[in-house]
Amino acid sequence: MANDTTQGQRSVSPDIIFRLAYYYDTKTFLTSVSLGIYTALSAHPLSAQDLAKRLSLHPEACEVLLNALVALELLRTEIDNHTGEVVYANTPVSDNFLVEGRPEYMGDWLRIDDQSWDIWGDLEHVIRGYGRHQQSIYAPTSPEIIKLAGMYDMEALAVAAKVIDDLDVTEESTKRVLDIGGGGGRFAAECCKRGPNITATVFDRLQVRQVFDEVVRQTNLNGRMSFIWGDFHHDVLPRGFDLVLLFDILHLQGAAKNRDLLWRVRGSLEPGGRVAIKDVLLNDNHTSPRRAALFSVNMMAHFPDARCFSAREIASWLTEAGFDEVRVSDTFPGLMTARVPKND
Repeated sequence: MANDTTQGQRSVSPDIIFRLAYYYDTKTFLTSVSLGIYTALSAHPLSAQDLAKRLSLHPEACEVLLNALVALELLRTEIDNHTGEVVYANTPVSDNFLVEGRPEYMGDWLRIDDQSWDIWGDLEHVIRGYGRHQQSIYAPTSPEIIKLAGMYDMEALAVAAKVIDDLDVTEESTKRVLDIGGGGGRFAAECCKRGPNITATVFDRLQVRQVFDEVVRQTNLNGRMSFIWGDFHHDVLPRGFDLVLLFDILHLQGAAKNRDLLWRVRGSLEPGGRVAIKDVLLNDNHTSPRRAALFSVNMMAHFPDARCFSAREIASWLTEAGFDEVRVSDTFPGLMTARVPKND
């Protein structure tokens, strides 16, 4: 029995602890994105010396960083046929996702994460209940708010058609759409494309109006889309809509505020109208998916009561607010709908 126990102990590895315990990987990676390493290497491989000159970096420090990126499998090395020196090149993953201008470029969001480094440094203070020292980059007064709205718009552009397809928006079911916290209004614009008589209103902070105006210009929906300035956290919402979009909103605040918001959303809808919620959803015990559980910590680090919730929790709030026909999409992750009873 003792031998079995000893054998069991020996089979336990601390690898996961080593992988999680240090900032090495994360900060090395985020710094490489911020420096533009992958974009600089996208045309052809370069030596550490040549790359350092191109990006105005310290030559020896640049080489140390590049070697670490090879270890992280974000770069590879090869020998230049003409000079015989070691040169560095992108791997397929970094070439696809980390080169500026490529369709699937992720660098803008990664730079935002890098700017949140000090926010994460306050995490222990937050969990102990002492609050945070840093203002979130996502805060309404952040100087990055317009840039973020533009980034959210680009993200929405990639999925808007698929999401609205799932909602089955038609002129028969939907005449007026309200997009709460909708920023540029890309999802609202996609609704308008489903019929010439569908109109949409975006309700959001005044700072993002210029992103909205650009979306209207791009989609030729002037006259069918309008913008109302307001703060969904506490302002009165406009009324008389057939569909309310509440996309990536609930994780910005706590349960009590979300309950209040859903009551106010119900007041914005006509009898038979629907609310559509898209969010990062946890399972019922809040331990998976892994990305959602960690994203919940991220939100808590940025805002006092923000976190992610499960579909079951959100469904209970919808029922409490008087909605029925609560559904979770089978085809688009994180999408839920509910309806105001027609006899209201």
